[in-house]
Amino acid sequence: MTKDYALESILAVDCGSVWTRALLIDVVEGRYRLVARGEALSTTCPPQTNAMLGAARAIMQIENMTGRRLLDNKCQLITPERPDGSGTDAFVATASAASPLRVFLLGLAGEVSVASARRAAAGCGAEIVDVLSLEDGLEQSAGVEMALARFDHAAPDAVVIVGGVNGSTSRRALDMVRVLTLAYEVAEPGRRPPVVYAGNPDLSDAIVSAFGSLAEVKVVDNVRPSMEVENLAPLAGEMQNLYTEWKLHRVPGMGAVAAWSRVPLMATMQAQGHVLRYLSGHYNLNVAGLELSASRSTVSWALGGQSTFMSNMGGVAAGSQVAERVGLDNVLRWLPEEVEPDEAWTMIRNLSLFAGTVPGSAAEVAMTQALARAALLPLVAGARPLWKVGAKRHEPAWDLIVLAGATLTNMGSPGQSALLALDVLQPEGVCGLVMDSVPLAPALGALAGLEPLAAAQVLDQDGFVSLGTVIAPRGAAHAGDVALRVKITYADGRTLQVEVPAGSLEVIPLAAGQKATLQLRPGRRFDLGWARRSRNATVEVDGGLLGVIVDARGRPLPTVGSVAPAQWTMRQWLWEIGG
Repeated sequence: MTKDYALESILAVDCGSVWTRALLIDVVEGRYRLVARGEALSTTCPPQTNAMLGAARAIMQIENMTGRRLLDNKCQLITPERPDGSGTDAFVATASAASPLRVFLLGLAGEVSVASARRAAAGCGAEIVDVLSLEDGLEQSAGVEMALARFDHAAPDAVVIVGGVNGSTSRRALDMVRVLTLAYEVAEPGRRPPVVYAGNPDLSDAIVSAFGSLAEVKVVDNVRPSMEVENLAPLAGEMQNLYTEWKLHRVPGMGAVAAWSRVPLMATMQAQGHVLRYLSGHYNLNVAGLELSASRSTVSWALGGQSTFMSNMGGVAAGSQVAERVGLDNVLRWLPEEVEPDEAWTMIRNLSLFAGTVPGSAAEVAMTQALARAALLPLVAGARPLWKVGAKRHEPAWDLIVLAGATLTNMGSPGQSALLALDVLQPEGVCGLVMDSVPLAPALGALAGLEPLAAAQVLDQDGFVSLGTVIAPRGAAHAGDVALRVKITYADGRTLQVEVPAGSLEVIPLAAGQKATLQLRPGRRFDLGWARRSRNATVEVDGGLLGVIVDARGRPLPTVGSVAPAQWTMRQWLWEIGG
């Protein structure tokens, strides 16, 4: 039988630090659909130390569910799909199992090019392990010795050199490079990481010549072509490539997984960014994403069809480090109930040790979500300056917020997930709120490079789970004053009118798959954000697991002083949103 599709069945695997997930996509009634999924604990660490084992176990779960053979007796992928239905036409792989790319940064001025390089690193999940600049006295012998010692101690995976605007006549960047080449000369060949140069292009040839055969030097566009212009994407993209090449491919067994793939192995965050960029460009949306995996916290966004993200080591497995970094009180304030400090530390450490398991009590769920807020809030604060657009530097009005990672999608109630997103992002105006609970985004982001139609159809048919629509007026007033008057007209003609007091949350029922029309009338001290400054607005909204969520707590969220009042407020918010 001749197939109507070049690729009819596709298997996708995402290898994480704790979980490895597999998805089987096939053509059903003329459209690509998600057929089955499986997951297994990752096997990238001892005692197995082989990513392929976890991938095979996740695939075997799909075999058991569907009765369809995908692996042969030697545990090799059967491809292409055979007439008896066994095997698959294609395989794609994503991964996040490796630790971040460790970057040693050299720059002329900390306030200019170094700051831009830091933002580029944050935008690809790299970790800056040390920074050297001319301010460190590199032109003096003591400074040279210090630089050599710091480079040796940092043991970086890559070196990034920045400095100088385009057309600058200064050659001081070469002074830094000469110091670094000394470090390369005394280092063993296996400890000479690749170099990325993202500075004044007039010095590119001199930089490459200075390293000679000591190191591979990649030249990309200047991260700071002028004092007024920042160009982060080329440097961030090259660091992302190095992460894939120098970190992911060196995870034991990952090479075997990648060898099955029809497209190059892709970092999970990069694949997710492709999906956000598709949503932004295809539907003309401003999209924000929040993810908390076992080992990483990530905030991502897509504006005008271009996506980027900021990420750090801040997942549940790093709960102790998160609490130490932000202070225990800044974790406890997000709990609905009082917990003694010693008990809190014990709970946090246990959650870190068993990050791959489901929390065993409501208290542990609450602590996990409190850690999620503590990890994500600094990332959002760092991202806000990059969001602002237009002459007046407004933040974007988000059209869609996507939640990913088990902590945000599969832990606690839908109300708890929604509240966490609202607390962290504090959106204004009207936006949709969805969860990637399968998760689908990593597979579809990688699949888009192989079969775009499959990625689009699966996202449309089997994609995100809708929590509903958020209405968030901006402003502040005395508690009890009306923040927003809402008249909702359902598809069957029924109407409901609601007055939402300032400082509160209100959930209006609207089931998933249903639409309704809202007439919105903000109170005297409120508006619907810079994109909707008129006093009244009429919008059509979609339902979800919660419905229509009116967040009238004000923007920014009111600050509560000590821990105990903050916990009382948190308990009130959870009750109002149905958490």
